[in-house]
Amino acid sequence: MDIPEKPDKKISELYKEGFLGLEKVNNSSEATNSGSVQSQVRQAQKALEDCTRLVSTVDMFSPNESIEEVSSLNLRYLLLPALLGKLTLKLATDASGRFEVVKLADAYFKDFLRRCRDYGAVDHETVAIYLEEQDEQNAGNGTVVPIVRDRNPDLTAMVQKRNDKIRRFQEEKERERRLKELQELVERDDADDERVREYHMTLLKSNIAQALDELASLQQEKNILQHMERLKKESAGYDEVPQGQRPPSRRPPPQRQGLKPVIITKDQAMKQVFGAGYPSLPVMTVDEFYEQRVSQGKFPGGQAAGGCGSGGCSHSHGHGQEQDQAAGAEVDQVVREYQQERDDPELLARDRAMDEFKDDHRRGEGNRHNRS
Repeated sequence: MDIPEKPDKKISELYKEGFLGLEKVNNSSEATNSGSVQSQVRQAQKALEDCTRLVSTVDMFSPNESIEEVSSLNLRYLLLPALLGKLTLKLATDASGRFEVVKLADAYFKDFLRRCRDYGAVDHETVAIYLEEQDEQNAGNGTVVPIVRDRNPDLTAMVQKRNDKIRRFQEEKERERRLKELQELVERDDADDERVREYHMTLLKSNIAQALDELASLQQEKNILQHMERLKKESAGYDEVPQGQRPPSRRPPPQRQGLKPVIITKDQAMKQVFGAGYPSLPVMTVDEFYEQRVSQGKFPGGQAAGGCGSGGCSHSHGHGQEQDQAAGAEVDQVVREYQQERDDPELLARDRAMDEFKDDHRRGEGNRHNRS
Protein backbone atom coordinates (compact mmCIF):
# COMPACT_ATOMS: atom_id res chain seq x y z
CA MET A 1 0.00 0.00 0.00
CA ASP A 2 1.44 3.36 -1.02
CA ILE A 3 1.68 5.93 1.74
CA PRO A 4 0.44 9.35 0.54
CA GLU A 5 3.16 11.93 0.30
CA LYS A 6 2.90 14.56 3.02
CA PRO A 7 3.00 18.18 1.87
CA ASP A 8 5.83 20.38 3.06
CA LYS A 9 3.50 23.04 4.49
CA LYS A 10 1.75 22.97 7.83
CA ILE A 11 -1.97 22.45 8.22
CA SER A 12 -2.55 26.09 9.12
CA GLU A 13 -0.55 27.29 6.12
CA LEU A 14 -2.46 25.06 3.72
CA TYR A 15 -5.79 26.21 5.17
CA LYS A 16 -4.82 29.86 4.90
CA GLU A 17 -3.65 29.41 1.32
CA GLY A 18 -6.91 27.74 0.29
CA PHE A 19 -9.12 30.16 2.24
CA LEU A 20 -7.43 33.25 0.80
CA GLY A 21 -7.44 31.65 -2.66
CA LEU A 22 -11.23 31.25 -2.50
CA GLU A 23 -11.64 34.87 -1.41
CA LYS A 24 -9.41 36.00 -4.26
CA VAL A 25 -11.51 34.04 -6.77
CA ASN A 26 -14.76 35.48 -5.35
CA ASN A 27 -13.43 39.04 -5.54
CA SER A 28 -11.91 38.66 -9.00
CA SER A 29 -13.32 40.85 -11.77
CA GLU A 30 -12.32 38.35 -14.46
CA ALA A 31 -14.63 35.72 -15.87
CA THR A 32 -14.77 32.50 -13.88
CA ASN A 33 -13.87 30.40 -16.92
CA SER A 34 -10.75 32.45 -17.71
CA GLY A 35 -7.41 30.69 -17.52
CA SER A 36 -6.02 32.75 -14.63
CA VAL A 37 -9.11 32.29 -12.44
CA GLN A 38 -9.25 28.55 -13.14
CA SER A 39 -5.58 28.28 -12.18
CA GLN A 40 -6.32 30.02 -8.87
CA VAL A 41 -9.29 27.71 -8.27
CA ARG A 42 -7.19 24.59 -8.76
CA GLN A 43 -4.35 25.89 -6.57
CA ALA A 44 -6.75 26.69 -3.73
CA GLN A 45 -8.50 23.36 -4.21
CA LYS A 46 -5.21 21.45 -4.01
CA ALA A 47 -4.20 23.31 -0.84
CA LEU A 48 -7.51 22.49 0.89
CA GLU A 49 -7.36 18.86 -0.26
CA ASP A 50 -3.85 18.49 1.21
CA CYS A 51 -5.08 20.17 4.39
CA THR A 52 -7.98 17.71 4.60
CA ARG A 53 -5.63 14.75 4.25
CA LEU A 54 -3.45 16.04 7.08
CA VAL A 55 -6.48 16.67 9.31
CA SER A 56 -7.60 13.09 8.71
CA THR A 57 -4.10 11.76 9.36
CA VAL A 58 -3.78 13.38 12.80
CA ASP A 59 -7.36 12.42 13.83
CA MET A 60 -8.18 15.98 14.75
CA PHE A 61 -11.93 15.36 15.12
CA SER A 62 -13.71 12.60 16.99
CA PRO A 63 -17.39 11.60 16.66
CA ASN A 64 -17.66 11.54 20.46
CA GLU A 65 -16.85 15.24 20.83
CA SER A 66 -19.16 18.21 20.94
CA ILE A 67 -18.55 21.64 19.48
CA GLU A 68 -17.59 23.01 22.89
CA GLU A 69 -14.72 20.52 23.15
CA VAL A 70 -13.10 21.62 19.90
CA SER A 71 -10.39 24.22 20.38
CA SER A 72 -10.91 27.70 18.97
CA LEU A 73 -8.18 27.35 16.35
CA ASN A 74 -9.36 23.92 15.21
CA LEU A 75 -12.92 25.10 14.59
CA ARG A 76 -11.90 26.50 11.21
CA TYR A 77 -11.00 23.04 9.92
CA LEU A 78 -14.66 22.05 10.12
CA LEU A 79 -15.13 24.39 7.15
CA LEU A 80 -12.92 22.34 4.81
CA PRO A 81 -15.78 20.45 3.05
CA ALA A 82 -17.78 23.66 2.60
CA LEU A 83 -14.81 25.52 1.12
CA LEU A 84 -14.05 22.62 -1.22
CA GLY A 85 -17.68 22.57 -2.31
CA LYS A 86 -17.57 26.26 -3.21
CA LEU A 87 -14.33 25.83 -5.15
CA THR A 88 -15.73 22.80 -6.97
CA LEU A 89 -18.64 24.87 -8.26
CA LYS A 90 -16.11 27.34 -9.69
CA LEU A 91 -14.61 24.70 -11.99
CA ALA A 92 -15.32 25.43 -15.64
CA THR A 93 -16.33 22.33 -17.61
CA ASP A 94 -18.34 21.50 -20.68
CA ALA A 95 -21.96 20.38 -20.54
CA SER A 96 -21.04 16.71 -20.21
CA GLY A 97 -18.78 17.32 -17.20
CA ARG A 98 -21.08 19.68 -15.33
CA PHE A 99 -23.09 16.83 -13.79
CA GLU A 100 -19.95 15.36 -12.19
CA VAL A 101 -19.05 18.79 -10.79
CA VAL A 102 -22.54 19.15 -9.31
CA LYS A 103 -22.41 15.68 -7.74
CA LEU A 104 -18.99 16.36 -6.19
CA ALA A 105 -20.06 19.71 -4.73
CA ASP A 106 -23.26 18.09 -3.44
CA ALA A 107 -21.19 15.46 -1.61
CA TYR A 108 -18.96 18.13 -0.05
CA PHE A 109 -21.87 20.20 1.28
CA LYS A 110 -23.65 17.14 2.67
CA ASP A 111 -20.51 15.99 4.46
CA PHE A 112 -20.11 19.46 5.93
CA LEU A 113 -23.70 19.55 7.22
CA ARG A 114 -23.50 16.04 8.66
CA ARG A 115 -20.35 16.88 10.59
CA CYS A 116 -21.87 20.11 11.90
CA ARG A 117 -25.00 18.18 12.88
CA ASP A 118 -22.95 15.54 14.73
CA TYR A 119 -21.08 18.24 16.64
CA GLY A 120 -24.28 20.11 17.49
CA ALA A 121 -23.25 23.25 15.62
CA VAL A 122 -26.60 23.48 13.87
CA ASP A 123 -30.23 22.74 14.60
CA HIS A 124 -30.38 18.95 14.49
CA GLU A 125 -33.97 18.57 13.30
CA THR A 126 -33.76 20.99 10.35
CA VAL A 127 -30.52 19.63 8.93
CA ALA A 128 -31.45 15.99 9.66
CA ILE A 129 -34.75 16.27 7.80
CA TYR A 130 -33.07 17.98 4.87
CA LEU A 131 -30.32 15.37 4.62
CA GLU A 132 -32.84 12.54 4.86
CA GLU A 133 -34.81 14.03 1.98
CA GLN A 134 -31.65 14.29 -0.07
CA ASP A 135 -30.60 10.73 0.74
CA GLU A 136 -34.02 9.34 -0.23
CA GLN A 137 -33.78 11.04 -3.60
CA ASN A 138 -30.31 9.59 -4.18
CA ALA A 139 -31.17 6.10 -2.96
CA GLY A 140 -31.26 3.05 -5.21
CA ASN A 141 -29.26 3.20 -8.42
CA GLY A 142 -27.98 6.72 -7.85
CA THR A 143 -30.63 8.51 -9.84
CA VAL A 144 -32.40 11.55 -8.52
CA VAL A 145 -36.10 11.12 -7.87
CA PRO A 146 -37.94 14.37 -8.55
CA ILE A 147 -39.93 15.78 -5.68
CA VAL A 148 -43.67 15.49 -6.25
CA ARG A 149 -45.34 18.73 -5.26
CA ASP A 150 -48.77 18.79 -3.72
CA ARG A 151 -51.44 20.21 -6.01
CA ASN A 152 -53.08 21.80 -2.97
CA PRO A 153 -50.19 23.38 -1.07
CA ASP A 154 -50.55 24.32 2.55
CA LEU A 155 -50.75 28.11 2.65
CA THR A 156 -49.72 28.19 6.30
CA ALA A 157 -46.59 26.19 5.51
CA MET A 158 -45.81 28.46 2.56
CA VAL A 159 -46.12 31.55 4.73
CA GLN A 160 -43.92 29.95 7.37
CA LYS A 161 -41.34 29.04 4.76
CA ARG A 162 -41.31 32.59 3.46
CA ASN A 163 -40.91 34.02 6.97
CA ASP A 164 -38.07 31.60 7.67
CA LYS A 165 -36.33 32.68 4.48
CA ILE A 166 -36.64 36.35 5.43
CA ARG A 167 -35.36 35.60 8.92
CA ARG A 168 -32.34 33.69 7.57
CA PHE A 169 -31.59 36.55 5.18
CA GLN A 170 -31.63 39.09 8.01
CA GLU A 171 -29.48 36.84 10.19
CA GLU A 172 -27.00 36.38 7.34
CA LYS A 173 -26.68 40.14 6.90
CA GLU A 174 -26.01 40.57 10.61
CA ARG A 175 -23.42 37.77 10.52
CA GLU A 176 -21.63 39.39 7.59
CA ARG A 177 -21.42 42.66 9.49
CA ARG A 178 -20.11 40.94 12.61
CA LEU A 179 -17.64 38.85 10.59
CA LYS A 180 -16.00 41.96 9.17
CA GLU A 181 -15.48 43.36 12.65
CA LEU A 182 -14.07 40.12 14.05
CA GLN A 183 -11.89 39.47 11.01
CA GLU A 184 -10.11 42.77 11.48
CA LEU A 185 -9.34 41.86 15.10
CA VAL A 186 -8.12 38.37 14.19
CA GLU A 187 -5.91 39.60 11.35
CA ARG A 188 -4.28 42.19 13.65
CA ASP A 189 -3.67 39.53 16.33
CA ASP A 190 -5.50 41.76 18.81
CA ALA A 191 -8.25 39.26 19.56
CA ASP A 192 -8.28 37.04 22.61
CA ASP A 193 -9.38 33.41 22.56
CA GLU A 194 -13.02 34.34 23.10
CA ARG A 195 -13.07 36.64 20.08
CA VAL A 196 -11.23 34.09 17.93
CA ARG A 197 -13.79 31.46 18.85
CA GLU A 198 -16.66 33.82 18.13
CA TYR A 199 -15.16 34.59 14.73
CA HIS A 200 -14.86 30.93 13.71
CA MET A 201 -18.31 30.06 15.09
CA THR A 202 -19.88 32.95 13.16
CA LEU A 203 -18.04 31.86 10.02
CA LEU A 204 -19.26 28.30 10.61
CA LYS A 205 -22.92 29.36 10.94
CA SER A 206 -22.65 31.54 7.84
CA ASN A 207 -21.35 28.61 5.79
CA ILE A 208 -24.10 26.35 7.16
CA ALA A 209 -26.76 28.73 5.82
CA GLN A 210 -24.96 28.97 2.49
CA ALA A 211 -24.62 25.18 2.26
CA LEU A 212 -28.37 24.73 2.73
CA ASP A 213 -29.06 27.20 -0.08
CA GLU A 214 -26.45 25.58 -2.32
CA LEU A 215 -27.90 22.10 -1.80
CA ALA A 216 -31.35 23.33 -2.82
CA SER A 217 -29.92 24.89 -5.99
CA LEU A 218 -27.81 21.83 -6.77
CA GLN A 219 -30.85 19.57 -6.46
CA GLN A 220 -32.69 21.60 -9.09
CA GLU A 221 -29.64 21.70 -11.36
CA LYS A 222 -29.19 17.93 -11.11
CA ASN A 223 -32.79 17.35 -12.17
CA ILE A 224 -32.35 19.68 -15.14
CA LEU A 225 -29.06 18.07 -16.22
CA GLN A 226 -30.52 14.57 -15.96
CA HIS A 227 -33.55 15.59 -17.98
CA MET A 228 -31.29 17.07 -20.67
CA GLU A 229 -29.19 13.91 -20.73
CA ARG A 230 -32.31 11.77 -21.07
CA LEU A 231 -33.54 13.87 -23.99
CA LYS A 232 -30.12 13.62 -25.60
CA LYS A 233 -30.12 9.81 -25.34
CA GLU A 234 -33.64 9.58 -26.72
CA SER A 235 -32.68 11.81 -29.63
CA ALA A 236 -29.57 9.70 -30.34
CA GLY A 237 -31.56 6.48 -30.17
CA TYR A 238 -34.20 7.90 -32.49
CA ASP A 239 -31.61 8.88 -35.09
CA GLU A 240 -30.07 5.39 -35.05
CA VAL A 241 -33.38 3.71 -35.97
CA PRO A 242 -33.98 3.44 -39.74
CA GLN A 243 -36.54 5.81 -41.21
CA GLY A 244 -39.16 3.14 -41.89
CA GLN A 245 -38.78 1.37 -38.53
CA ARG A 246 -39.15 4.34 -36.19
CA PRO A 247 -42.06 3.90 -33.76
CA PRO A 248 -44.76 6.57 -33.94
CA SER A 249 -44.41 7.36 -30.25
CA ARG A 250 -40.80 8.43 -30.72
CA ARG A 251 -41.29 10.61 -33.77
CA PRO A 252 -40.22 14.20 -33.19
CA PRO A 253 -42.99 16.78 -33.21
CA PRO A 254 -43.56 18.52 -36.55
CA GLN A 255 -41.72 21.77 -37.04
CA ARG A 256 -43.96 24.76 -36.70
CA GLN A 257 -43.68 27.85 -38.83
CA GLY A 258 -42.36 30.73 -36.81
CA LEU A 259 -44.36 33.89 -36.34
CA LYS A 260 -43.42 36.55 -38.88
CA PRO A 261 -43.80 40.18 -37.77
CA VAL A 262 -44.84 42.88 -40.20
CA ILE A 263 -42.12 45.52 -40.26
CA ILE A 264 -43.19 48.98 -41.39
CA THR A 265 -40.41 51.06 -42.94
CA LYS A 266 -40.38 54.77 -43.74
CA ASP A 267 -39.41 54.54 -47.42
CA GLN A 268 -38.33 52.15 -50.16
CA ALA A 269 -34.65 52.46 -49.26
CA MET A 270 -35.26 51.24 -45.72
CA LYS A 271 -37.39 48.45 -47.12
CA GLN A 272 -34.46 47.26 -49.22
CA VAL A 273 -32.10 47.43 -46.23
CA PHE A 274 -34.41 45.48 -43.95
CA GLY A 275 -35.22 43.05 -46.74
CA ALA A 276 -31.52 42.36 -47.32
CA GLY A 277 -30.88 41.79 -43.61
CA TYR A 278 -34.08 39.88 -42.93
CA PRO A 279 -35.21 38.30 -46.23
CA SER A 280 -37.88 36.15 -44.56
CA LEU A 281 -39.71 39.09 -42.93
CA PRO A 282 -42.53 40.75 -44.91
CA VAL A 283 -42.03 44.54 -44.96
CA MET A 284 -43.90 47.45 -46.50
CA THR A 285 -43.36 51.16 -46.95
CA VAL A 286 -45.58 53.88 -45.49
CA ASP A 287 -47.26 54.39 -48.88
CA GLU A 288 -47.95 50.68 -49.22
CA PHE A 289 -49.35 50.60 -45.71
CA TYR A 290 -51.60 53.60 -46.42
CA GLU A 291 -52.83 52.11 -49.70
CA GLN A 292 -53.66 48.89 -47.91
CA ARG A 293 -55.72 50.77 -45.31
CA VAL A 294 -57.49 52.74 -48.07
CA SER A 295 -58.45 49.53 -49.87
CA GLN A 296 -59.82 48.21 -46.59
CA GLY A 297 -61.92 51.35 -46.14
CA LYS A 298 -60.15 52.33 -42.89
CA PHE A 299 -58.35 55.41 -44.30
CA PRO A 300 -59.87 58.04 -46.68
CA GLY A 301 -58.53 58.18 -50.20
CA GLY A 302 -59.84 58.50 -53.75
CA GLN A 303 -63.61 58.00 -53.72
CA ALA A 304 -63.54 56.21 -50.36
CA ALA A 305 -64.44 59.42 -48.56
CA GLY A 306 -67.50 59.98 -50.77
CA GLY A 307 -68.33 62.68 -53.32
CA CYS A 308 -68.93 66.36 -52.61
CA GLY A 309 -71.55 68.81 -53.75
CA SER A 310 -71.14 72.23 -55.29
CA GLY A 311 -70.84 74.01 -51.98
CA GLY A 312 -69.09 71.45 -49.84
CA CYS A 313 -65.96 70.52 -51.76
CA SER A 314 -63.66 72.90 -49.91
CA HIS A 315 -64.87 71.71 -46.51
CA SER A 316 -64.64 68.06 -47.51
CA HIS A 317 -61.20 68.63 -48.96
CA GLY A 318 -60.02 70.29 -45.75
CA HIS A 319 -61.54 67.54 -43.67
CA GLY A 320 -59.84 64.97 -45.89
CA GLN A 321 -56.48 66.67 -45.36
CA GLU A 322 -56.98 66.50 -41.59
CA GLN A 323 -57.76 62.80 -41.83
CA ASP A 324 -54.69 62.28 -44.01
CA GLN A 325 -52.54 64.05 -41.43
CA ALA A 326 -54.04 61.97 -38.65
CA ALA A 327 -53.40 58.79 -40.64
CA GLY A 328 -49.83 59.86 -41.30
CA ALA A 329 -49.33 60.59 -37.59
CA GLU A 330 -50.67 57.13 -36.78
CA VAL A 331 -48.22 55.54 -39.19
CA ASP A 332 -45.33 57.59 -37.75
CA GLN A 333 -46.34 56.45 -34.27
CA VAL A 334 -46.35 52.80 -35.40
CA VAL A 335 -42.90 53.22 -36.92
CA ARG A 336 -41.54 54.89 -33.77
CA GLU A 337 -42.95 52.13 -31.53
CA TYR A 338 -41.34 49.52 -33.74
CA GLN A 339 -37.98 51.31 -33.57
CA GLN A 340 -38.25 51.68 -29.78
CA GLU A 341 -38.99 47.98 -29.32
CA ARG A 342 -35.86 47.07 -31.27
CA ASP A 343 -33.62 49.79 -29.81
CA ASP A 344 -33.03 51.42 -33.16
CA PRO A 345 -29.61 53.17 -32.89
CA GLU A 346 -30.68 56.09 -35.09
CA LEU A 347 -33.77 56.76 -32.95
CA LEU A 348 -31.75 56.43 -29.73
CA ALA A 349 -29.12 58.87 -31.00
CA ARG A 350 -31.81 61.35 -32.09
CA ASP A 351 -33.64 61.16 -28.74
CA ARG A 352 -30.37 61.49 -26.83
CA ALA A 353 -29.38 64.55 -28.85
CA MET A 354 -32.80 66.11 -28.19
CA ASP A 355 -32.45 65.46 -24.45
CA GLU A 356 -29.03 67.11 -24.43
CA PHE A 357 -30.42 70.09 -26.38
CA LYS A 358 -33.26 70.51 -23.87
CA ASP A 359 -30.76 70.37 -20.99
CA ASP A 360 -28.70 73.21 -22.55
CA HIS A 361 -31.62 75.37 -23.79
CA ARG A 362 -34.55 76.37 -21.64
CA ARG A 363 -38.04 76.40 -23.07
CA GLY A 364 -38.72 79.72 -24.89
CA GLU A 365 -35.11 80.81 -24.62
CA GLY A 366 -34.88 81.87 -28.30
CA ASN A 367 -38.31 83.51 -28.61
CA ARG A 368 -38.18 86.56 -26.33
CA HIS A 369 -39.19 89.26 -28.91
CA ASN A 370 -36.27 91.58 -28.08
CA ARG A 371 -37.03 91.46 -24.38
CA SER A 372 -34.13 91.65 -21.97
